[in-house]
Amino acid sequence: MPGSGRQAHGQSATPRIHLFLACPMGLALLLGHRWNRLRPTVVYEDVSTAQVYEPAFFVQA
Repeated sequence: MPGSGRQAHGQSATPRIHLFLACPMGLALLLGHRWNRLRPTVVYEDVSTAQVYEPAFFVQA
C-alpha cells in the first residue's frame, strides 16, 4: 500500500534488528538456527536487579 510505511520484502529502513526475546530456551535455540541472511542483530538480556535490558551480544548477518 502506498504511504503505509511498509517496504518491499527484504528491504528495511533500519540497518539492524533489536531483539528482545522472552520465550523458552528451546524456541530461542530453534530461532538461532534459522537466523540465516537476516540483518545484523543486537540481542538484549534482562538485567533483573536493575529492571532494564542491556545489549548482550551482536550477531553479524
